[in-house]
Amino acid sequence: RLNDRFVPQSAGVSRKEFIRLAYGAFKQSGNEQEMIAALQRKIAAGGHSARRILARLRLHQGNTEAAVTAELDYIQRSGLNSLSAALRRGMVYEQANRPAKAVAAYETALSLPDALLNLPDADEQISSYGGSQAFAIIAGHGSPATPQHRRADILGRLQRLYAGLGQAEKSFEVTLRLFETNPAYLNELKTLQQAQTRARVVGREHAFRDWMTKQVKGTKPANRRANLFGMLEDYDACAQAIAKDKTINSYSYSFQQWVDRFRTLGVDRLERFLTVLVEADSTNMFARLALLDLRKDAAADDATALFEQLLNADARIDWSKRKDASFRTNFADDFDLAYRLMRLYEKAQKIDKLRQLGLRIAAGEKPFGKWWE
Repeated sequence: RLNDRFVPQSAGVSRKEFIRLAYGAFKQSGNEQEMIAALQRKIAAGGHSARRILARLRLHQGNTEAAVTAELDYIQRSGLNSLSAALRRGMVYEQANRPAKAVAAYETALSLPDALLNLPDADEQISSYGGSQAFAIIAGHGSPATPQHRRADILGRLQRLYAGLGQAEKSFEVTLRLFETNPAYLNELKTLQQAQTRARVVGREHAFRDWMTKQVKGTKPANRRANLFGMLEDYDACAQAIAKDKTINSYSYSFQQWVDRFRTLGVDRLERFLTVLVEADSTNMFARLALLDLRKDAAADDATALFEQLLNADARIDWSKRKDASFRTNFADDFDLAYRLMRLYEKAQKIDKLRQLGLRIAAGEKPFGKWWE
């Protein structure tokens, strides 16, 4: 039975998959046209949602033109508001590989006042997997949560389509509009690097640099400022922004990424970066340890104080990651730190401290544990 409205959950098969299986069964039994005729009767009786089912069947028949016609007919008769209808037409054309018509529809959507979308409901989730099904060639679409997200969604579609059509200049312009519509895209350095590539293709590198300079002046989140400064090659300002970012600590993945980026710039840049972090937060033990790795001629008193803090800190370094690309250091583990600290005590004739540390190790106290078991 082909209902006007599907339930949003399935016991194990999506509605699109059900249509595919039903079509296969009818076709194998030689009753394909009977299925089509039943849908056409339902449409004639006012069952507009059956047009979408008919569109799916036309796709299975390999008739994309008829599928698009059925979808457009549904849009015209379904009572969608202007924004939803324009966006839906864009999606139909895009997924039917008609990019020029999709661009025209999305550009129309951008020109319309914002409205709450009333698009067809999105694909249901399959309960046995708990995840949503892959998008169909002609798919439903849920409404993005806010006007900002709705506009960003349309711009993102246009960005891809312009690039596919070889309209690099328009793709670049849409990229800038996308950043301005949803500044959260500045959180990812990769998106800025992709924008820089688009700018280079159309000879707009200087314009993009000017745009980033303007953006950084009005940007408050530290991580976004760090990304912009990094792209502008203002590495001191980048390091200072990272030092102020409370979401980054010495054990976070994003911190390790920044260390790796500065490492590619050379030892001097990496040392300056780590120095800025340590000056901003003396408790950043990993930054101090990495800095000590670089400074082979570090003063003995500085090294002694750092080793003591590392061994007494509540937060422990995960030495098991020492060989990972994200955790490069010359130190092997807590015992290696203790050994080097004892050598410093010996050199400075601090025999009492050397003895105390040796007793800590022998007793298996924190952080050494019962090493003999």
